[in-house]
Amino acid sequence: GPRIYKLNGYYYLMTAEGGTAVNHSEMIYRTKDINDDFIPYKDNPILTQRSLDPGRKYPITSAGHADLIQHPNGNWYGVFLACRDYDQDHYNTGRETFMAPVKWVNDWPVFDLEGEEIKYKYDLPEGVLVDTTLFPLNGNFSFTDSFEDSLGYHWYFLRTVKDPWYSVGEKPGFLTLETRPETISGESNPSFIAHRQQHQKFSAEVSLAFIPTDQNEKAGIVAFQNETHYYFLALAQEKGKMFVEVLKGNDDGEELVASKELETDSDGLIRLKISSDVTSYAFHFATDNDNWELLKEGLDSRYLSTREAGGFVGVSLAMYTSSYGKESEARAHFGEFTYSGDDAMFK
Repeated sequence: GPRIYKLNGYYYLMTAEGGTAVNHSEMIYRTKDINDDFIPYKDNPILTQRSLDPGRKYPITSAGHADLIQHPNGNWYGVFLACRDYDQDHYNTGRETFMAPVKWVNDWPVFDLEGEEIKYKYDLPEGVLVDTTLFPLNGNFSFTDSFEDSLGYHWYFLRTVKDPWYSVGEKPGFLTLETRPETISGESNPSFIAHRQQHQKFSAEVSLAFIPTDQNEKAGIVAFQNETHYYFLALAQEKGKMFVEVLKGNDDGEELVASKELETDSDGLIRLKISSDVTSYAFHFATDNDNWELLKEGLDSRYLSTREAGGFVGVSLAMYTSSYGKESEARAHFGEFTYSGDDAMFK
């Protein structure tokens, strides 16, 4: 939203304009008397990418909703929201937080982008070091969570948990989710624990111990944009036989995209993996630790993008289980979740 700062003998009003898509921009105004009109900067906007070639390499778009901060050394910076798109205005990583230097021009704050385009990296202030012990929030990285303790802050739910339905420690080394009637297609709080898709090119894999006793019980990993746009890689049961399947969420519910009966009696233990090569998602499974088997590839990434599905929140990669409207005593045990991101712009 708008910001008002009192600096240099002026009141500054900074506002976002142009909508929150590719025409997004940031404007600055000022006045010496808070009761007078705010005068716009003659070279507004002070931040935007709307006039740049949409076909440029590794574009950062939709920049705006900014705030100003001053480093203890006296230098100024701006934090703002923007998007990293592919295929001209498609993005699955949502609106992300960026930071860039700010300079003062005749007592006006102006983003100093070192050219027209927002860069993926700017120099750190002198003497500032990055704390590499913290959970990574940018660049290429990998992490593995073995669920030996409480959930980290990067995990989140779909709406508020009122009655606990998950636990760490019920099965050592696993995160246990109760299989409940709530689904991700509804508006309640399903058994769903997610990590954000932070890269255009990524893989997310998890081990799963799950023995469904009814065909309405499913568990697995889902790439979720909203209630009608998701891809669900699930372990399921039908007529006593175990299957691994890919389901596509849409306006009518779920469409079965791929399915394969499991030949090995693995007592419900399986590894599941969702990956993306930027423009499409692929789905693998393994009944041992080494041999991944492709179940389905080529599912369009754009289906989960903001342009196709709406919203700005990006895709969630979630461990999920549901009994689809029926009561259930089943439990899904998730262990060793591994995420890896490998975007070209960070190399």
